[in-house]
Amino acid sequence: MASIDNKVTEKPKNGRLEEIISDFYKLTNNESAPAFNYNTLNYLNNKSEAEEYYRYLHKNLNADYSLSDIEEFAGSAELDKLLDDEEKRSKLGLFISAAVNQVIKNGEKVSINPKIPINYLCYKLKDAEAHLGLGSNLIGCYTENSKIYIDNVLVTGKNIAAKAPSEVFYSVFDGYVMSSNAMVLYHLGLGYDRKNSKIYIRDIYYQHPVTEPGYKSAEYIAVIDYDMKKKNENQVFLSKNFYNQHPLRLRMNGIKKWKDGGSKIIS
Repeated sequence: MASIDNKVTEKPKNGRLEEIISDFYKLTNNESAPAFNYNTLNYLNNKSEAEEYYRYLHKNLNADYSLSDIEEFAGSAELDKLLDDEEKRSKLGLFISAAVNQVIKNGEKVSINPKIPINYLCYKLKDAEAHLGLGSNLIGCYTENSKIYIDNVLVTGKNIAAKAPSEVFYSVFDGYVMSSNAMVLYHLGLGYDRKNSKIYIRDIYYQHPVTEPGYKSAEYIAVIDYDMKKKNENQVFLSKNFYNQHPLRLRMNGIKKWKDGGSKIIS
């Protein structure tokens, strides 16, 4: 794996936030960085790329950031202006995760409140607790003995897995109450290869929902993928308000109701 000789060694005059931003761009724009191409619907095909890219970041980023420095960086409004595609935001999620994992202690909590949807947050988080104001795809990959609380998950148009008249899906989601003429399925991939970890989601939102051509209205459904083979070890909880919209389908998928969920996690 390529290493970098020209790490950020001098702190910009404007403080730690500028230093972290500089570090992020120096690492992600370096020509010797490992290849990493994010694919929204086929993310399992590049698990090894994501793993190698994370290791590259973890090895080469500055190690003297505090947890509060990283929290400030993750919530910076500047990132919304600078990152305009999901591949960059995926690299950002791996960068934030690597920075957090260098400094977080066992049992410690980290609060990340980004202004934009970021993939791969809490990657390889271990023996800790994370509170996210906003999340996207692949939250909590390879987490161990950890809990992740998410205020809102935003899925984008790139997550659309299927579109069809609602009656096409009726046999798949038996017992589901159809109230629209069309149905759009969004694929939401939560963290893979987790160990003894739980994810709690308060709400899920759909970005840019549009009425399908030829139909008066459309209903938007999140199909949640989270490695059902380990559902007893790695549980996913949805707030009761969201869970109660489609209880049969969610229960069949092993999703549990978060009875205490519903109030905002991040203020």
